[in-house]
Amino acid sequence: MLQRTSRLAGLIMTLTLAAGLAVQSHAYDSEAISTIEATLYNSSGQEIATGGSWDWSGGLWIFDNLPVGTDNTLEVLARDSSGSAIYGGSLSGVEILPDIFFPSSFDFGLPPATGSLILMMTPDGIYVLAPPFTEVGILILLPLKVDVALDIKPGSDTNPYNVKAKGKLPAVVAGSADVPANAIDPDSLNILGVAPVKITLEDIVTWSEDDLGKPISTDGADGIADLVLHFDRQALTEAMGSVTGGEVVSLVLDGTLISGTSIEGLDAVTITPKGKRKGKK
Repeated sequence: MLQRTSRLAGLIMTLTLAAGLAVQSHAYDSEAISTIEATLYNSSGQEIATGGSWDWSGGLWIFDNLPVGTDNTLEVLARDSSGSAIYGGSLSGVEILPDIFFPSSFDFGLPPATGSLILMMTPDGIYVLAPPFTEVGILILLPLKVDVALDIKPGSDTNPYNVKAKGKLPAVVAGSADVPANAIDPDSLNILGVAPVKITLEDIVTWSEDDLGKPISTDGADGIADLVLHFDRQALTEAMGSVTGGEVVSLVLDGTLISGTSIEGLDAVTITPKGKRKGKK
């Protein structure tokens, strides 16, 4: 509501300065965010209100016409310019107070049945206020998916793959300061739905930002433990389906961190000329 935003401008400026929440360097990539949207759930998990999509560059948003009540949960999604959700967060125990400060309507002098929340950009996420000065909390924005550096057959550039071969296929998830290997949930890992049959912690590759989302990696220890995976070749071959000699097949490692955040790693194998295989009909 544009008129509400203008009436709150002075208040928000005062609150921002008082709380020291001027825009700084962010824990998330602020430049990657284009829009945000909000959803409010009641204590039973039922969706009771939605707001947005709001322009991220505004830095301040009013989520209004919310049913008055306690023990709600606020969820926020941040999207990039393509519309993909890249960050998200939630804040529980949210109380919606009657919007006496800027009421949208009164019912015969009774307190309003709706309230609003003021959402402001901060270095950690979204600072949430209930008008006029009630602090609700800070909703932390976290990545919905983290890219990790995957290296299949470390030491090989083309990763030749013979679909008739048996045994184990080695792969490495490069550990880094941002995503330590021990922060990854080993039970969640899979390629094409195939889980590794063996997982160990070893330092065998050097992490680089250039490795993220690309089938490349730098060999050599860097002092940070990596996650070494071994997959059953026959199970992977079965999951690949029909392939032909010389074909480059992209393989995506899916999984989660122990915290629950999704991770994804990408590499590829090259089917050897004699490795033609027909999938099941």
